[in-house]
Amino acid sequence: DSLSSFTEDELDQLPVGYIGLDNAGNVVSYNAKEQQLSGLNQESVIGRHFFRDIAPCTMVKEFEGTFRSMVESRRAASESLDFVFSFVSGDRFVSVTIEVNPDENQNCLIVRVTN
Repeated sequence: DSLSSFTEDELDQLPVGYIGLDNAGNVVSYNAKEQQLSGLNQESVIGRHFFRDIAPCTMVKEFEGTFRSMVESRRAASESLDFVFSFVSGDRFVSVTIEVNPDENQNCLIVRVTN
């Protein structure tokens, strides 16, 4: 099952951070684990542009560039990368899985802390 079909309650039960994005990169979903990891509450991120407004550290080719290329390919795909996020609580090494389904305008970032 695709995580994009999960309810908010189901997403909140995941042991990983989940950030749902539309094709433009705006946050449409943000689970409880990601709130815990980032220190940002859901109300402050929903509707905002993830790369520009929420996590400007991701505005690099390896991250935002990968997301954009995947969306522009117009194919459903999944790709993983390791990244250092600048969280409020300090830098965290994470493994991020980017899943895109551009035809459905449903994409997500799955964040796993690795340290």
